[in-house]
Amino acid sequence: MWFSAGLIPSFLNYKMFGVDFRWGIVYGFGVQAFNVILLRNYFSGVSKEIEEAAIVDGANEFQVLTNVYLPMSKSALATVTLFYALSRWNGYFWNLILVNNNIEHPLQVYLRRYLTDFLTDENASISDLPYSPYSYMYAMIVMSIIPIMIVYPYLQRYFAKGVNVGGVKE
Repeated sequence: MWFSAGLIPSFLNYKMFGVDFRWGIVYGFGVQAFNVILLRNYFSGVSKEIEEAAIVDGANEFQVLTNVYLPMSKSALATVTLFYALSRWNGYFWNLILVNNNIEHPLQVYLRRYLTDFLTDENASISDLPYSPYSYMYAMIVMSIIPIMIVYPYLQRYFAKGVNVGGVKE
């Protein structure tokens, strides 16, 4: 983000709007300035003649958006989706302070809680473990990366094209 009012005003705004559950976080952080600029640049690069041809054919503005712009902008939408998914997947801080229900915390909050409990538990005997506690820690971190590594290759072809087309206006 370019400008932030600060942690406390942002926290109070999110609490006032009721962004204290998992889907509230997803919806509340859904519109990020970079993604809006990327899509706007992509949409402004679409030829006006295509829009005018759709209007002449009888399409209203909503139909032009859904039947002309969105099918043409698969790469930009895939790029924005990837950026947003990564930001929410790695969104540790706001989920930790806003979400009250422990069941709705994302994987990263669970990992952090488990690692701090596991590595600082005075009752557990570390010598009983067959491997170093850091081996378990690194294994959990790698397991949290695997879903992104599975999804990214499928979106990579759209990602490079979407960044190049949406980021530079001709």
